[in-house]
Amino acid sequence: MERTIKILGAGPSGLTASINLARAGYNVEVYEKNKTVGKRFSGCFQILENYTEKEELLDAFNRMNVKINFFCHPSKKIDFYDSKLNLCSLKSKKPYGYFIKRGNEKDTLDYGLAEQAEKSGVKIIYNENINTEKADIIAVGANSAAGIAKEIVFDTDSDDTFKVILDNNIAPKGFTYLFVINKKGTLGTAVLKKKSEINRLTAKSVGKFQKTGKFEMNNQKEVVSYVNFYLPKSAKLNNSLKIGEAAGFQDNLFGIGTRIAVTSGYLAAKSIIENIDYDELWKKHIAGKMKMSMVNRFFYELCGNTGYSLFNKTAKNKDIREFGYKLYKPDCFRNSIFPFIKIAQDIKKKLHKRN
Repeated sequence: MERTIKILGAGPSGLTASINLARAGYNVEVYEKNKTVGKRFSGCFQILENYTEKEELLDAFNRMNVKINFFCHPSKKIDFYDSKLNLCSLKSKKPYGYFIKRGNEKDTLDYGLAEQAEKSGVKIIYNENINTEKADIIAVGANSAAGIAKEIVFDTDSDDTFKVILDNNIAPKGFTYLFVINKKGTLGTAVLKKKSEINRLTAKSVGKFQKTGKFEMNNQKEVVSYVNFYLPKSAKLNNSLKIGEAAGFQDNLFGIGTRIAVTSGYLAAKSIIENIDYDELWKKHIAGKMKMSMVNRFFYELCGNTGYSLFNKTAKNKDIREFGYKLYKPDCFRNSIFPFIKIAQDIKKKLHKRN
């Protein structure tokens, strides 16, 4: 095929699209504004969720032609704490998620996908941008900040740890988390409110986690990133296809969006290869669980710390993967109230743009 597909952005969604297009015989160019992939990360742990769909994540990645050539640690246990540090330990028979590393080191997701893309024949052009009008696929990440997350990456003496605290006093409308694997740790605070106070809130999060069990934090590195989630009417901009957070594709509840990003990249490639309308594809495969995540977000914000304690009590003794799947499985009640929540979100977004 003589046509060259141009992709703007070398994140997980853009690289997934490039891999699939190259495998189908297209010439593919990926334009990345930074000098390397994963520039905005520092080796932090993130999670590939395995609970919003019945299909096992590793099977889904294989179907989407993504190989596991990066650090990928399965987890079947996680501890949730409420504002009073009441503990709810949750387990699952199958992994509820796979912890990955983000950044430009050899074992990160970003480096691994870039390596797969280049081996497939993709040309990645670093330190260069192109106008969105010239891009067939736009994968530039969030264009607005619905939320902000600050992460501290560090060395530690702690054993493997997977902890989350739900407390509006330290993470307003968000949550704070501590992940430790093989003596490497990531402590993060994600908020949708009081974003200008993220440094102070992160410091409070560190103090609260220390109360759950003392641990060292050596050789610290800090990174700040932004989160955007929005369900668009269309994920097309003129003749370009928007994927990942550029389209607003993100889990509204906990902001865990890498699986959605990879899926959207695969669907964009599929739409080009098979000449299928892209909006039809993502609405069929992504929109359902995004709608449920928006409803989940509404109740999460509505109930506050009291609701977080109730969540812990409700989830206790349940298989966390199965419990998570039910949270994202469409039902009549949440489908009926979704249109009203969507209207409220549209109004909120318009006001945000004005300000």
